[in-house]
Amino acid sequence: MDRRDKFDGVRYQLHPIQIYETSLQFEFSKEGMTLQSEKEGISWIASEPLITEVLVNGCKAGASSKQPIQSRSRSRLCKVSMFKSSVDLWKTLPESAFSKLEQYSTLNRVLRPSESEDDGERNGNGVTQENTTTTYGEWKGLAKEYNEAKKCLLANAFQNWVRGDKALAKFNIHGDLIVV
Repeated sequence: MDRRDKFDGVRYQLHPIQIYETSLQFEFSKEGMTLQSEKEGISWIASEPLITEVLVNGCKAGASSKQPIQSRSRSRLCKVSMFKSSVDLWKTLPESAFSKLEQYSTLNRVLRPSESEDDGERNGNGVTQENTTTTYGEWKGLAKEYNEAKKCLLANAFQNWVRGDKALAKFNIHGDLIVV
């Protein structure tokens, strides 16, 4: 059976993997070394060259290690920050950009909670409260085509890849763990 058959209806294409070996030694190889992770790091994104983050133990430098992680201490590379950025980006789009999508009800529940039936609570000032029940895992699941292509790759070419625990994606846009 040709692996490409599994990609019918998916816009991604499977390209054969080519792996080559060489006898040359890589000058910076870590083979045979005892590896130890560093506590400090720098986050730099090419599209935002003036913004860098100095991270210590995964949090912005200066964050207290004695208190729970505050939202202002999170790296923009952490899953909670990426989730929030993704939702914020979708919020800038007009409804017509996603109203025909199969995932409309979930998107609408997250992006426009005041219009949905169960999550549109308003505070005393009449301001709509953000949805806090949709999890990062559910949000990622909305990318149906991508997930189908990934599933095909993981079943075939990348079957030995380590997969993350799905329980680690059960948090909301604020980083709160959602227990069902």
